[in-house]
Amino acid sequence: MRDGIKRVLSLVSAAAFAASMSGCTSGNDTANGDDILIDEITDEPVQTFIIDDTTEEITETTSETDTVTEAADPYRNSGTVLRVASRNEELQNVFELLYGAENLPEGVSFEYVRYPNETDEYVGALNNSFAADEEPIDIFLAEPDYILPFINSDMTLPLQEAGITEADTADMFPYTLSLGTSSDGILKAASWQAEPGVFVYRRDIALEVFGNDDPDYIHGLISADWEGTASALAEKGYYMVSSAGETYRLYGQNRTSPWVDGGGNICIDNSCRLWTEDMRRDIISGYSPNYPMWTDQWISEQNSEGNTFGFCLASWYSEQLIPMWSDSEAVGIFGVCQPPKPYYWGGAFLCISSRTDNLDLCGDVLKKLTCDSENMLRFTAEMGDCCNSRSALKMFAESGLGYSEFYGQDTFSVYLSAAEAVAAGNVTPYDTALDDCYTDTMQDYFNDLLTYDIAENIFYEKAGEIL
Repeated sequence: MRDGIKRVLSLVSAAAFAASMSGCTSGNDTANGDDILIDEITDEPVQTFIIDDTTEEITETTSETDTVTEAADPYRNSGTVLRVASRNEELQNVFELLYGAENLPEGVSFEYVRYPNETDEYVGALNNSFAADEEPIDIFLAEPDYILPFINSDMTLPLQEAGITEADTADMFPYTLSLGTSSDGILKAASWQAEPGVFVYRRDIALEVFGNDDPDYIHGLISADWEGTASALAEKGYYMVSSAGETYRLYGQNRTSPWVDGGGNICIDNSCRLWTEDMRRDIISGYSPNYPMWTDQWISEQNSEGNTFGFCLASWYSEQLIPMWSDSEAVGIFGVCQPPKPYYWGGAFLCISSRTDNLDLCGDVLKKLTCDSENMLRFTAEMGDCCNSRSALKMFAESGLGYSEFYGQDTFSVYLSAAEAVAAGNVTPYDTALDDCYTDTMQDYFNDLLTYDIAENIFYEKAGEIL
C-alpha cells in the first residue's frame, strides 16, 4: 500500500464524490452476439472456494424495493450461498478487499468458483453452468473481448433490476459504461477498473535525441509527426517501437465503421488499412524490428539496455510489468505520456446471472465493488491499478499518491486524462477474432511475402470462416 492511504481515505466523502461528478450511460453500436455463445458442454476442471459454510436462511429485507422484487419473484432472493465465478484469483482479491465475506447477510455463505483461465475454456465453462442443472452462479466476470454475447443474451440481468441506477454509475468512465451496455441500450455489466492506453518512453533517449523528456512534449511529437520522430530516432540508432502489434489499438479502436455491418458483411475500415501502411513503412525504414509481442525479444527491449524508444501499452502494464521486468538501472529512465490516439487495453466487468437467487445481494455487491467512490480509491491505493471512478482517480493523483518513483512523475494523472479520452464505439462480438486474423495476415505483407491485395483476400477468406 502506498504511503498516505489512510490520510487520503479520511478525506473522502461519498456525498462529495457524487455531487462533484456527473455522467451518463451510452449504448454500443453492436451486433447481437447470441449465436457465438459456446453451446458445447465441457468437462473442464472447476475450483470452488467456500469462504463461509453457514446454512441459515437469509433475513427477509423490508425496503420498498426489496418487497416489490420478492413479491414479483420470491426465488430471486431465496439463496443461501453467493456464488461468484471468475477465471483467476483477481476478482476474489477485489471482493475480499472491498466487500468481505464477513459482511454478507446472516445465513449466506460465499463460494468463489474459478474456471479455467483460457478464454475459450472459461466462456465454455460459463455456458456449461447455465445449461447444467446445478446451483446457479450469481455473479460472473467477463472481459471486453467476449462480453457482448453475454450482455446481448438472456443470460444476464439489467443492473437496474438489482437496484443499480444511473446515479450509482455516474462517476464511471463513459467508455466502460458503453462496453457494459447491450445492443438495445441496457446496462448489464459494470467494472471496478479502467485500463486506458498510454505511451511509455525512454527519458534518456528523449534527452539525447530531442533534448527534452517532458511527457507533454513527447506526446506532442508522436501525435503531430510520428514518422519524423521515428526518423530522428533511427538516425541515432533507436527504434520507435519494437512491435507493430503494439500500435494496432491506436488504429483499430478508432475505426469509423464496425468490422461486421448490419447485413453480416465484413468491412475493413480505412483506419486498419492506415495501420498496415504506416507499420510497413516503419518496418521497411528500420523504425521497428517488429518483434512479436510477448516474446523474449520484445520484453527484453523494456529495460535500460533496450534500443526501443517507446511502447504502446496500458495502465496495468506500465504500473505492474514494466517495473517488474526492467533492471535496476531502469529506475527514472522511463516516462509515461498520452498516446497519439486514445484506446484501452483490458478490463474486467461484473455481470449478474439471470439464474441468480440472490438478486438484491448481487446489487449490493456490485455497488460496493464498482460504484462506491471510497472503495474505488481504496482499490487504486492497495492494488496500484486504475479504478473506474473519475473523482477517486483525480483525488488519488492530486493527493500525491499517484507519484511513481520508478517513472519520476505522477503517472495516475496521465491515466486519468487517457481514460477520459477513450470512446468505445463500433464494437461487435467478432472484434478480437477479426483483429487477430487481420494483424496476423498482414505480417506476410510486412515481410514482402505477399502484396497487400493478396493479403487482404486471404484475410477475407479466413474471416469468413470465423463468422
